[in-house]
Amino acid sequence: MAIFLATGTPIAHAGSAKTSTLKGSHAGKGLFNSLVVYPVKVDNKKLYGFLSRGPGKKVPPGRRTILLGVKLKNGAFDWIYNGGATVKANLRAGRTYQAVGKANGKSVKVWIKDTKSGKRVSSIVAAKMTKCPPVLKVCH
Repeated sequence: MAIFLATGTPIAHAGSAKTSTLKGSHAGKGLFNSLVVYPVKVDNKKLYGFLSRGPGKKVPPGRRTILLGVKLKNGAFDWIYNGGATVKANLRAGRTYQAVGKANGKSVKVWIKDTKSGKRVSSIVAAKMTKCPPVLKVCH
C-alpha cells in the first residue's frame, strides 16, 4: 500500500523497512478540553487522510521539515484556536514518532518525540494560533 502526495506520487510504501512512521496526538478530557497535534506536511508535501489518532503515516527517514497542525479547545463555550508550527526532525527508518504539544492558556508549544524512547527528536516550537468562534467550528 502506498501513501500518495497531492501530486499523486507515492511518498512511501507501507510496510517498507526504509520508512519512518509519523502520527499525531489527542490529549485532554472530553469534547470540551482538548489539544490535538497532527502532521500536515513533510518536506512541503501534504499528507492525506491523516487523523490525530490511528496508526500514523509512513514517511521517508532522514532530516525532515514537518508542518504540524494544532487545534485547542478550552471549555464548552470558549473559542476554538487553530494553528500550526514547523519543526525539523531527524527520523530514523523503522521508528515511530509522534507529534505532541503542551498548552498553557491559549499558547501551545509543539514537538516530535520517539514513541519508544519518549525522547524529543525536534526543537520545541510555539504554534501560531488563530481564534475561531465556537459557532463556526471551521477556521483556518
